[in-house]
Amino acid sequence: MERRRQATSERDRNGAVGRRGARAIVCRGGWTLVEVGVALTVLVIVSLIAISTLSQTRTPDLQCAAQVVASDLAYVRQLAIVNGTTYEVRFDAMAGTYEVAHTGPDAAFDSVAPPPCLPSSARTPTGYVYRFDDLPLLSGIRLESVVATAPTLQAISSFAFESTGAVSPLQPIRITLATGQGAATRSIDIEIVPQTGLVRVGRPQGTGTL
Repeated sequence: MERRRQATSERDRNGAVGRRGARAIVCRGGWTLVEVGVALTVLVIVSLIAISTLSQTRTPDLQCAAQVVASDLAYVRQLAIVNGTTYEVRFDAMAGTYEVAHTGPDAAFDSVAPPPCLPSSARTPTGYVYRFDDLPLLSGIRLESVVATAPTLQAISSFAFESTGAVSPLQPIRITLATGQGAATRSIDIEIVPQTGLVRVGRPQGTGTL
């Protein structure tokens, strides 16, 4: 009996050492299945947040770009009224640029300083040129089209603000900016009222609009 009790006690001690050894192996490994699952879940959540954030930034960028251009056009209109002269806005969709130039008879107004919202504009003898790629803090915004919308839809490359603030030709003007390609294309319109030259920005359009 004594021998049996000693054998049983020895087995119990060995079992305890084995269990402690197993626990030590888990501790040395550092990752249980639960911990791995939690880590993967966190990574998935962070990835989804990042993807969501990236997908949502383009529409606000488009709206910001439209507001910058609209502010510049309002600035040019104000220059025409205050100086009592004419300023022309010329667009080049292929180059992704537009130019503001004084076209009135008084050369004293040929030196046109760009507004603060366009700090990196290139100066010209009669105005300045701006690239859409240089819009502050924005990228991937392009000039899609410039059209006179009445009496018929007609593509134009320029228009002028007269000393009264009205635009010439005396037609509604629509400037469209866009971002993205194919089904992900989003666009926004900047419209100019011909009689007053007032500028307004529309709502983003397209399947990717948020």
